Amino acid sequence: MGVRFDNHNAPFAGNENQVSPRAKLSFFLDPANTFWVYYGRLFLPTNVEDLRAITSTAQGGVAAEPTIPERDNFYEVGYVHRFPVGVVTKLSAYHKRSSPGIDDATIPGTAILTSVNIGRVRITGVEGVVEIRPQGPLSGYVNVALNHAYGFNGISGGFFPADTASAPFDLDHDQRLSGVASVVYSAHGFSVSATGTYGSGLTNGAAPDSTYGTGLLNFNKSIKVPSNFILNASAGYAFAVGGAVFRPQIYVENVFDKQYLLKGAFFSGASFGRPRSIQVRMNIGA
Repeated sequence: MGVRFDNHNAPFAGNENQVSPRAKLSFFLDPANTFWVYYGRLFLPTNVEDLRAITSTAQGGVAAEPTIPERDNFYEVGYVHRFPVGVVTKLSAYHKRSSPGIDDATIPGTAILTSVNIGRVRITGVEGVVEIRPQGPLSGYVNVALNHAYGFNGISGGFFPADTASAPFDLDHDQRLSGVASVVYSAHGFSVSATGTYGSGLTNGAAPDSTYGTGLLNFNKSIKVPSNFILNASAGYAFAVGGAVFRPQIYVENVFDKQYLLKGAFFSGASFGRPRSIQVRMNIGA
């Protein structure tokens, strides 16, 4: 158990403070099984920069509401099981309630990011991990997460006029289903790896329609970019010459050179996936 005190004193935002208790209870059932529950009261300060004058003229001389710290109640439960053959599994679930929440927004016509407040934010997720590390040269892991992050009750701060709309919307970073799988082979100085990442798609910038839902299984495809799967790979070899050890390595990102959109223009600007890139590295050590 623990507790912390935060005090945030920023121009025009006044003095914001909070006492934040936190508690974690772990059950070590036996060497193979661990279960835990956690609660944390969280406090996230904002950037202390009074840039509101930049846009006050465009807004008729009216300064926006200041951005104030995020306040959260965070809950988590989890379970870890260790198999005797070098396999570890983890399953966890979490829920966060923010009043208010914080997200980043782009000031129109610039590349400047600034923080804004969202009246209420709700984030719920389930995550599963399988890690495989048996005896021998092969290892790997799989991580799958199902998550929904949405906000409602208006937007304020960030040098913008307040938006009083109370309807819920998916947050800028919300992606319903995410997955990562990786496999590594390493033996006799040689190593090769492949990592695949899957994303069901971030927001595309469109407003929620009549099909929108706030449940964990509401994928809200009408306001999401298309899903994507990206494969990355690497290889390396270590050998000795005299008293030096040489390690040539090659890294390939986006092996199939897939063109994809990470997210549309919403709070922050649109973002495109990186094209295929290749890096070659040589490390020399004694």
